[in-house]
Amino acid sequence: MICFEAYFELSRLNAEYWACADQRTSTAASELFVKDGRLVLGTLELVGRQAIDRFFAERERKNTESGRITRHMATGFQIVSALQNRWEARSVVTVFAGSGQVPIASDVPATIADVSDVFVRHGDGAILLEKKIIKPTFVGAAAASFAR
Repeated sequence: MICFEAYFELSRLNAEYWACADQRTSTAASELFVKDGRLVLGTLELVGRQAIDRFFAERERKNTESGRITRHMATGFQIVSALQNRWEARSVVTVFAGSGQVPIASDVPATIADVSDVFVRHGDGAILLEKKIIKPTFVGAAAASFAR
């Protein structure tokens, strides 16, 4: 069983990660991870906050240059394991992507992926991501190269 406060914080962290992916927050995605956290995006694996920072900085630069816009919609957030100070969750993310002025015409999602998360609580009480694994199940023409 998980207490409401922990579930709320895990859900908040999950939503904040996707806001980072869509460049809709000033929070750095790496701040949501432990120091040696792991982020797996399809065929791409990033280990540590510096690698995560570099990836998101490069992604933001490319998106700005190309006018690419994404929206990640996470659903079905479910805690599958709750131990003392460690939780595992799964969800599904649907990604829409395109370039240009909004509204952007879109027929099908760029990607639909299964997501597995491991969250841990540190001694200071903060809950952070230890690992986020995003495994594409369906990919469309607008999918990122690492999703294919």
